[in-house]
Amino acid sequence: METETLSEGHLKKITILQKKSLDTNINIVYIANMKQWTPDEIRNFRKNLGLTQNEFASMLGVTQVYISYMEGGVKKPGRSMKLFLDCIEEKQKLERKVMKHGKDKKKG
Repeated sequence: METETLSEGHLKKITILQKKSLDTNINIVYIANMKQWTPDEIRNFRKNLGLTQNEFASMLGVTQVYISYMEGGVKKPGRSMKLFLDCIEEKQKLERKVMKHGKDKKKG
């Protein structure tokens, strides 16, 4: 079994375990813990980022219509989209911590 860790900037590290034969148990563990991303959560996340539907769609590599459908509950995000949203959310949390730490350091 090989272990490969991928990371980009402050994105959450994702460990991918690869075996010679297919093993779906590895994927099931991560997917079970993945945030489900309801329409309200997607809309609120986009608004907290200060983005329009067009800007958010461009960032995610999808159409504005797809964003509208996800926010309206017409379509549910797939596994890849959920993972992408999880990574972006984690990056935002880390950036906020860094900014807060920098402000706290200036006060002291």
